[in-house]
Order: sequence, then C-alpha cells, then structure tokens
Amino acid sequence: MSLGGLGIEVTMESGVVKVISPIDDTPASKAGIKAGDYIVKINDTQVQGKSLSEAVELMRGPVGSAIELTIRRRGEKKALTFNVTREIIQIKSVKAELLEKKYWVYTINFL
Repeated sequence: MSLGGLGIEVTMESGVVKVISPIDDTPASKAGIKAGDYIVKINDTQVQGKSLSEAVELMRGPVGSAIELTIRRRGEKKALTFNVTREIIQIKSVKAELLEKKYWVYTINFL
C-alpha cells in the first residue's frame, strides 16, 4: 500500500491547522484550497486539541482514498467542505513560466 497526501504546506495556529500554501498541480490546489485557509475538521475529527503531526497523520492515507476537509476561510460566513482524493505528491524542484515573449520566470524549491 502506498501512502498518499493532499499537497499542502501547513502549520499550527491558534489550535487549528493553517494552510501556508497548496502545492501546484496537487489534489489540494485542484480542489480549491487556498493559502490562509484553516482546516478545522478532517473527516469527522475536530482538529482543535490535536498536534500538527497528529493532524498531518489524519490527512495521509492510501493513494486514491478520499478525505473530507472542513475549512474556515476569511470572508466566508459558513465553513467550506472539500472532498479531496489522496495522491502520491511529487515536488518539482524547478518550475518555469513564460510571462511574455522574451521573459521567463524560474521558481526553484530547495527541500
């Protein structure tokens, strides 16, 4: 069995998991999860009171399995629910993007 993930960088803030950034082309970014979102529930489990490592463990699971995240987002009155399917996350160390005909932007991830 391979373990999969969602493709988000997270931290703990005020007892809940805060999304630092969804990684491009991962299940989290495709689902619409954004930087600054607060994950308050993973499936039916409240995140508050759990450590960051416990919350991350809840988000990991078999590749192809689904997970439900309940998220609080600034500007939204109600909590948002996202159903995300876990995948093997591969980090691209260099990403290139053409801005105009002669300008390229390179992003390098140092892991």
